[in-house]
Amino acid sequence: MEPTKRLGSDQRIRRQTTFKLLSEKGRFVRGSFFYLWACRAEDLGRAPAKPKPMVGIVVGRKTDSKAVGRNLWKRRIREIFQKHQKDLRQEALCLIKARPQVKQPSYEAMEQELVGLFKKAGIWA
Repeated sequence: MEPTKRLGSDQRIRRQTTFKLLSEKGRFVRGSFFYLWACRAEDLGRAPAKPKPMVGIVVGRKTDSKAVGRNLWKRRIREIFQKHQKDLRQEALCLIKARPQVKQPSYEAMEQELVGLFKKAGIWA
C-alpha cells in the first residue's frame, strides 16, 4: 500500500517561536515568487518522534489583499509540498513566505520554483 501524501497536523509548523527560529537560523533562499527558510529539526533543538518534513506557510496582505486569494496561495503551496514531501529530507523544516505579486502565478510556475528552492536549500533528498 502506498504511503499517504496527506499533510498531517504533525507536519504543520504553528508556533510563533518555531517560525522565528527558522527565520533566524534557517538557510535562506529567494525566488521570484517565494522566500524559503529551511533547516533540520535538530538544528532548532527539536527531535520529533517520527521524523517527517514540516512546513509553515505565510501569505501576507501585500501578496493578495483578499482572503480568498491568500487562501488559494496557501492551498497551492500545501498541495505542492504534499506532492513532493517524499522527495524531501525527513528531518526538514521549511518556512515558505509568498512574495508580493502583481498577479498570481500559475500552479506549474509555483511548483517549478518551489522544487528549485528546495534543491537550493539542500533539503531535497
